Amino acid sequence: MDDSTSAIDSATEELIQRAISRVLKNRTTFIITHRLSQIRWADLILVLKQGQIIAKGTHYELLKDSEEYRKIFLTRFDKTLEELLQIKEDGGRN
Repeated sequence: MDDSTSAIDSATEELIQRAISRVLKNRTTFIITHRLSQIRWADLILVLKQGQIIAKGTHYELLKDSEEYRKIFLTRFDKTLEELLQIKEDGGRN
């Protein structure tokens, strides 16, 4: 599988993600990606390490409960864990 949004700008990616979200509503869909912007909105995220599932949950749950997921996410964004968790608590998308 190729990452279809790997070579586009953030604004275009956001438009594509909104369109995909509309099309996939009420459907089961598997997304395999390394782009964190695509996985944050998933209902269930599986974290793999050396071919084994080491954690599963929503983005918010994994930020709180999975050290491996948290490490991946915190190294890519210039925010603290508290700032990332605050997005959910303030009513934003998890």
